Amino acid sequence: MHDRGPFWQRLAPGLTQCRPYDPLVRLAKGVVLLPAVALALATGAGVTPAAAAPAPACAAAGNCQFTRVMDLHRTVLDGPARATPVDIEYDLYLPAVATPASPQPGIVHFNGLGGGNDDAAAVATSGFMARHGYVVLAFTSQGNGDPGNGTSGGVLELEAPEYDVVVAKAMVDILDARKDVLHDARGAVIGTTGGSYGGAPQELLAEVDPRIRAITPWRTFWNPEFSLAPNNLGADFDIMSKAPGVLKVRSAAPAALGWMDAILVRGFQLGAEHNDVGACPGWDPKVCTLYGEAVANGQATADGIATVRHSAPATWVDPLPAGPVDPPGGRRGLRVPTMLVEGEHDFLFTTDEAVAAYTALKARGVPVELVWNYGGHGYDGPGTGGGTGEGDLQGTDTTNPDGKPLPRRMLAWLDRWLRGEPVDTGPEFSYYRDWVTYNHADATPAYGYAPAFPAEASQRLPLVAGDPVNGGSLGAPGSAPPSGSVTIVNPGAAGPASFTEQPNFQAPDATVPAGPNPYPSLPPSDPPGEVAVFTSDPLARDLVSVGIPTVHLHLSSVAGRPEATLFAKLFDVAPDGTSVMVPRDAAPSRIPLSGATTADIKLLGFAHLFKQGHRVQLRLATTDAAMTADRTPDSLTLTTGGVDAAALNLPVDAAGVGVIAPPASTGGLPNTGARRPAPGLSLLALAASLAAAVLGMRGRRRGRSSASPTSPSASG
Repeated sequence: MHDRGPFWQRLAPGLTQCRPYDPLVRLAKGVVLLPAVALALATGAGVTPAAAAPAPACAAAGNCQFTRVMDLHRTVLDGPARATPVDIEYDLYLPAVATPASPQPGIVHFNGLGGGNDDAAAVATSGFMARHGYVVLAFTSQGNGDPGNGTSGGVLELEAPEYDVVVAKAMVDILDARKDVLHDARGAVIGTTGGSYGGAPQELLAEVDPRIRAITPWRTFWNPEFSLAPNNLGADFDIMSKAPGVLKVRSAAPAALGWMDAILVRGFQLGAEHNDVGACPGWDPKVCTLYGEAVANGQATADGIATVRHSAPATWVDPLPAGPVDPPGGRRGLRVPTMLVEGEHDFLFTTDEAVAAYTALKARGVPVELVWNYGGHGYDGPGTGGGTGEGDLQGTDTTNPDGKPLPRRMLAWLDRWLRGEPVDTGPEFSYYRDWVTYNHADATPAYGYAPAFPAEASQRLPLVAGDPVNGGSLGAPGSAPPSGSVTIVNPGAAGPASFTEQPNFQAPDATVPAGPNPYPSLPPSDPPGEVAVFTSDPLARDLVSVGIPTVHLHLSSVAGRPEATLFAKLFDVAPDGTSVMVPRDAAPSRIPLSGATTADIKLLGFAHLFKQGHRVQLRLATTDAAMTADRTPDSLTLTTGGVDAAALNLPVDAAGVGVIAPPASTGGLPNTGARRPAPGLSLLALAASLAAAVLGMRGRRRGRSSASPTSPSASG
């Protein structure tokens, strides 16, 4: 087996890349396509175990020629009783070096929400892997795709194992039946990749299918309950035990949608494109019912929580007795090597969720790596070139993957665990540093590395209460602040709200389904009286902070209410008073109260440089326009000082936090951009559909099938 060199050398650019051999263009399907299909079917007949062979030289250089066989279809029976036929469209990428005499490992590519086998991510990733000698199957999961990127039948099921995992296993079966795919005693040797809606199903599949040997999920969920209704209560990395959380549903202007709203609307668009005219187009009707019940109640119901946890990789991480999609021996649990890629600027699937997955897998002895890249779901400020040159194949950076760090990391991971090559896959934790200057062709210099997460220890900065106008302060590490308190108001459902971000409509060039974007890049804001502000003294030197901050609080309800909702967020304040939110999203917590309550809250993880002379600022707000806060008016009192002082625990580099002098007074859906309007589905119609969901919709079928069109679309 060949060694492509150590990790640091592999990150150097300059690998040869040649254009793939892909004569199967859409306009020449007829005579040209038939021989390739016949070859594919003949090669796939039967299963003959083969000994592992060294990867061919072209795989090392990334210039293996391949054939792309397009628009193939398979009908899969899924659902709880395996009685629902669904038509699945897929493409095969067949490198010339993969033959029955020299079989190669297989890769399955999973699409993001609304994507498919023909979208840019599928084509770029599959072509990249095929040029490195892998046999690749890219498919459109049920309910996804449109006439432009491949369409499969059925409806969206929130990744329910009895639907989406059954379909994914059928895709593995296709590769398993091919003689040009490497086999061993466990069957075909298969890896997986894909992001967002196509990330977590890799983990679910690996938990039940022994043919999966390594996975590379990009920016996805570990527990969708936390993604859609997070509760950041607690100082550990457990995201399964805190319920109920705060709904990511619009609560006030200027937000147009919360993330739950935006995902539901995207499904409606897909339903319209699939000619679904039902009351809950594009979705299993139970999803709209659960959404409506959650909005009406202000929190997820027990049935809603159970439904989304059923789709959580975290639920099935450990071996369990046989379930609806498990082999006779029972569920094996997630034990395959896993490379997690998550965006530091992802506000749907946050870095906290990736850390929860990393921590759980590492505790179970699973080989795991965690990569924090720049991008993700949402928008984090004006275009500065951040993230360019990373090779985010699941986003928008799909050119020249051999010359960029993220595809090379993924390739090294799969080569190590599918081919058994002795390559260095890199450090266990990597993070993007947006303060590093590089030429944007290759983002390798922008990455920092650590042997594990967390990379830094935290320093405790005590909270010091101040006056309502100037706010409070963050004391120096080790200082003993005086006792004090600050009271903030929750105005209830009728009051104004803080604003942090607007899902996928925040970018200046974004559009909403009905046309131009009425919500341009608005800065974060907090209504007076609804936020407690604590600001540090100016920093005596540059401070690099990488990790997940926490805040330790003492609070009580003035009205004696049994719970409180808080939104914690961090800012970098420049000497001129301008501020930047780090990152551009709030960490919500629903806190049970019993008199005076002590609570610990996790903020969102980040990697950030606080420059010399800048100040660190913590804000604790009672509202957020894109999330559901407590609808009953109340006031919260935060107590500072004392023996167990309230404090911000901030990850810091080795030299700690220093000060100069005290200040004068302390004081498009998932990363795809907006879609074109769905036929006959205006923004008003979408709003009407949401309103109907709130009223509660029941009935209709759990799943449907429809014939997928085979009309031409762009080959990518």
